[in-house]
Amino acid sequence: MAAIKIPKYIRQKMHRIAHLHATANKEMQVVEAWLENQGFDTSMQGLRCGNGYSLEELDYGNDCTDELCESMENGFGLTNERSV
Repeated sequence: MAAIKIPKYIRQKMHRIAHLHATANKEMQVVEAWLENQGFDTSMQGLRCGNGYSLEELDYGNDCTDELCESMENGFGLTNERSV
């Protein structure tokens, strides 16, 4: 099999992807901590349920922020274990 050289621009894109994902992960940790402190369930049974407007969608790059916030404001994902 012939060896292939990965072009510099592809390597740069790969580095950028890794950086963007790391940054997004840090931001998600802040959001999830705040939501959990407000009494929301950020697990697969709660705000990561995959219903098309959950936290998972944000991870995939789909901006469903307004729909998700509206549903949370109406009680979606809220548990009875609110922290103080």
